Amino acid sequence: SIKPSLLAKSKMKFSDIFSPKKTKYMTNFPVHYINNIIPCYIYHNSASFKLIWYKPFSEIDYNSVLTACFEGIIEVAHPYKFISRQACKELLKAENAHNKIKPIISKLYDYIRIALLDENDETFSDALEICFLLVFYSGREGFPYTKLILSPLRKRLSNTKFQFRIYEILNLLCKLFRNEAYDLIKQFIPSFFPDTTIYG
Repeated sequence: SIKPSLLAKSKMKFSDIFSPKKTKYMTNFPVHYINNIIPCYIYHNSASFKLIWYKPFSEIDYNSVLTACFEGIIEVAHPYKFISRQACKELLKAENAHNKIKPIISKLYDYIRIALLDENDETFSDALEICFLLVFYSGREGFPYTKLILSPLRKRLSNTKFQFRIYEILNLLCKLFRNEAYDLIKQFIPSFFPDTTIYG
């Protein structure tokens, strides 16, 4: 959750849903949210705010909801930025999410690749966190698509702000898929060597 007081001090862009001018969004996510396709809302108090879901995760159609949230990762205006990214995390961590993710894995990796290619540092940072969860929860079915994320990760690897999080993802791949992942990563990042404490 994020403290509302921090938003007031930040340079965060806010979307005015009551504006008479037609808003140009970066993705279709805000439209999906406004039209209640994303079954949640922001609950906030004086200390923080979080997502409240209208229905249990077991009843949510991941094909329409999670794919829309992944598309919305690159949104920069509040509340859509927070809702899309937080919803991605919570839906990926939900019970039995793996089975719901399997039919849409290719879509999710396409969208996370777009987010990882975004030049906005905050977007990239949040995309890294979501990418880690996607790799973990998509399992073996997701491995064939991991090559989509390696080129964007390589581009930011020289940035010390992101090196730790990037190596977390690379080492997770090696932990899950061993030599198969190591060989694939070396094709994109020849200098990579895994953490031997988890890979061996």
